[in-house]
Amino acid sequence: MELFFANPENIQADEIILDDFERKHALNVLRKSPGEPLAVTDGVGNLFRTTIISEKPQVRLKINGREHHPLPRPKIILAVGFIRPNRLEFILEKGTELGVSAFYLIQTVYANYASGNTGRWQKILRQAMKQSLQYYLPQVQVFASLHDFLTSSEFCTLRLAAIDRNHPLLLDVLNEQFNAKPESVCLAIGPEGGFNPEEVDLFQEYGFHAVSLGKSRLRTETAALSGISIIRQFIH
Repeated sequence: MELFFANPENIQADEIILDDFERKHALNVLRKSPGEPLAVTDGVGNLFRTTIISEKPQVRLKINGREHHPLPRPKIILAVGFIRPNRLEFILEKGTELGVSAFYLIQTVYANYASGNTGRWQKILRQAMKQSLQYYLPQVQVFASLHDFLTSSEFCTLRLAAIDRNHPLLLDVLNEQFNAKPESVCLAIGPEGGFNPEEVDLFQEYGFHAVSLGKSRLRTETAALSGISIIRQFIH
């Protein structure tokens, strides 16, 4: 199935209008034409079964049916210190494909970067959502410090921070904590250089379990995807 995306504001009671990016993909890449079916999501859990009714000046779709898919539980949240833009974008893309619901990007002590192209991030998230046939577009939030992030993380039921090899393995902590399935799981990954001692203390103060991802020293993007993959084992 080829999945398309439509902003909720472009969805009416019985009709959808595709934006320019999706229109080009449908007409120029896939060579779709009036009368053909399209599957469309709004990024908030809804799947629409539609038929193309016109292609000029806009691609208009008739809604034939709709399904709502609840957000998978537990919700997976990935908090990561800023790293090089291309590596951060890799995390956004692959993390979305692995089912991450929200990305929290943090300016930590050892982070060498503090911003990015948010418009490009949204395109990456959208494409990854469609590629993996998911119906929820992940959220992205930026925090100016670890303290700012931690004071906003009350919603997260199970809190995990990858610190170093001297702490319990993530696998073991999940085995202990998943006796009662949490509503949400937050995994925090440091930038190159990891977290400094004061940040580690802050994590503990706010109820995060310090965990290890194994003996090897991993790049931030490798650590993030490794941790998310381990968490997925316990969800599914």
